Amino acid sequence: MKGEPKLRMPENWTPPVPSYSSRVVPEEGHLVILYLGAQARSQDVSRAAFLEISSFFDDVDDSPYWLDRAAYCSASGYWEHIVIAYFVSVEAFEAWVTASGFGTWWADSARLSQDAGLWQERLVLSGDRIEALHSSPNKDAHSHGGEIVGPIRHHAYWGGMRDRLQVSRHDHLESAVTGYPERGEVESYGRRVVVPVPQNLAIIRSGQDRRFASVEERALYDEIVRGNLLKGMAYLEERGSEVGCFACRYVTEIDASGQETDRNFGHCLFRSLEDLENWAKSHPTHLAIFGSFFELQKRCDNDMTLRFYHEVGVTPASGLHFEYVNCHPETGLLGYFCPGGRHAFFQKPGA
Repeated sequence: MKGEPKLRMPENWTPPVPSYSSRVVPEEGHLVILYLGAQARSQDVSRAAFLEISSFFDDVDDSPYWLDRAAYCSASGYWEHIVIAYFVSVEAFEAWVTASGFGTWWADSARLSQDAGLWQERLVLSGDRIEALHSSPNKDAHSHGGEIVGPIRHHAYWGGMRDRLQVSRHDHLESAVTGYPERGEVESYGRRVVVPVPQNLAIIRSGQDRRFASVEERALYDEIVRGNLLKGMAYLEERGSEVGCFACRYVTEIDASGQETDRNFGHCLFRSLEDLENWAKSHPTHLAIFGSFFELQKRCDNDMTLRFYHEVGVTPASGLHFEYVNCHPETGLLGYFCPGGRHAFFQKPGA
């Protein structure tokens, strides 16, 4: 039986480069992170549905304090347009659902027969179950604009991610899922499917920001890092279940009109924090990314104008809602966590 968790930081540790952390809510508070997606074979159809979703965040008093947008074409050949909204409390999220009219619109049976598929993945994380790490203290570069702290010591060693999660001081965060399940078959088109999400799933959003980088540094990044990063993200999207990754999206951030920006991020859902750690420290795809990143740092004399961040959360036992409406069967967590790929809730058109 495992004893009390221990910090992984080496004794007398001094990080080789500075990094910073951020916090949005106190440990006893709750952060709501809402991913809303629209998908279609046609980029135009997906974008149109995305613009409709985006309209629920316009001119609403009860709005999220931080909003991002992103798009990509999945390995399944579907265009995905995504809105990512951060709320500082459950009450703030619920107020937006009502004030914007989103709740009524989402529940309408018309969603089941429209051209685009829709999905939402909603996390309610206590402050001790989420951490964020940034390469720069500049708020403009970060995913959710929280208070910047640092430089910090808890980084640049295997286990730093776990150490930065305060819940790990008393909880091993072991997976609630036995083994490495593969995606099962599920009838999802024309249906509303809610997936029961297990406790202690690890969610990571890891981003790159090129807006402030020099032309020379952008070229170096493309030469040294980008190819390895794309290979690693493709592996996790197409074969990630081998290492406990159930879903991976590598996206480009976009503006409100759908135009691409100079920011990208990978968004992955792992069976557990341990699986995420194991992929990071031992899998060839991540070791290639890791090695090329440090080569870039060396070539830039450890003074990069490129900015990087990641945000990691571990799911609690409740407060999660993953729902897929008229989506293709390889979307997100569809097909996982129920025997035979059958899920907790189906709704047919007109039901």
